[in-house]
Amino acid sequence: MRGKSKKAFLALIFAVSILNLGLMPRKKAIDPFREADNFFNLKRYEDAAEKYQKVIDTFSDTTNIPQHQIQSNQQFILTYAYYQLGECEFQQNKYSEAIDNYNRSLENDSYKKWEEKNWYKIGLSYFYQEKYLNAIEYFKKTVDGYSDSKNGPMAQYYMAFSYELMRKPDEAKKAFEKFLEMYPGHEWAEKVKGKVK
Repeated sequence: MRGKSKKAFLALIFAVSILNLGLMPRKKAIDPFREADNFFNLKRYEDAAEKYQKVIDTFSDTTNIPQHQIQSNQQFILTYAYYQLGECEFQQNKYSEAIDNYNRSLENDSYKKWEEKNWYKIGLSYFYQEKYLNAIEYFKKTVDGYSDSKNGPMAQYYMAFSYELMRKPDEAKKAFEKFLEMYPGHEWAEKVKGKVK
């Protein structure tokens, strides 16, 4: 699934989950999530963040939710909402806040469906804060666990680039060589070849 169709699918799952929990009437169940995604797609990140936070606040209180429904529905909703809240913060260059929300997403992701995305975005958030050792840790987790994912090549590249920015040429060269070994057909391969000469 790509971009908008994936978001539409997730919106549907979210809406069905809310309805299954019986927390809200049918129309109100869909609105905060739909509004949040619409604001996000319009690059209105502050408005989107407010709506995602509303979803999180609604589903963080488990007092009225039957125990057997908490894990399946609630954790999925919180995982996605925290990830999207992290994305809102990331897009506004609020990297520390983004990291906090990506970590909260990981805490709720018992099925590890969002682990790769969260790890990569945590790494990128540290990278943009020039905290390269922290960035390398999360890029390495991404590559080690999900090398074939969409973010695998970028994580390997940014790991190598982090070493380069730390003025560690030997580590950078090894990491760039590993990029070429793992992703020889990637669109960045030609760029990387110039770094290993």
